[in-house]
Amino acid sequence: GTGGYLSFTRNDDGSGAGYDPWQSNVNQFSAVTSTTFTTHITGSSLTYIAYCFRSIAGYSKIGSYAGSGISTPVTFGGGETWTPSLLIVKSYDGTNSAWLVIDSVRGANEQLYANLTSVEYSSSGWSFQSGGFTPRGAGNWDNSGTNYLYCAWA
Repeated sequence: GTGGYLSFTRNDDGSGAGYDPWQSNVNQFSAVTSTTFTTHITGSSLTYIAYCFRSIAGYSKIGSYAGSGISTPVTFGGGETWTPSLLIVKSYDGTNSAWLVIDSVRGANEQLYANLTSVEYSSSGWSFQSGGFTPRGAGNWDNSGTNYLYCAWA
C-alpha cells in the first residue's frame, strides 16, 4: 500500500536499533504511480534515498510470497521462464530484520545481508530454477505465516 515502507536501518521508534519491520504506522507516501510518488516528510533534516523497482518481462520480477515452512517453490507466473541470477528477499511482517542477497555466481546458498555487518554466510536449501526460486524451508526465509517481498533479476 501507499501508507508504508521498508527500512534498511530504522526501528519503529526511529532509533535505528533492532528489528526494522514494515513501517505502516505513518502515511509517508501517496499518489504512487508507475513513475512517481509523493512524500509527506516534513520538518526533517534527514537525507532519504528511494530504491524503486518494477518487473520487466524476461529480465526482472518484483513480487511477494507467503512462507510455507517446507521450501515451496516461488514461481514468477505469466509465462516467465528465465532463471534468476540475483535475488533480494525481505520479510515484511515477521521477526527477521535482515535483507538477504543471494546470487547464482557465488551459489544460491552463499548469503549476504545488505543491512548487517555480518560476513558472507552459507546455508543450504536455496535454489534457482527456470521461472522462479525455492527458499530454504523453515527458518528465516520460509516461515509459515510470514510474508516476504522479493526482487529477482536475470
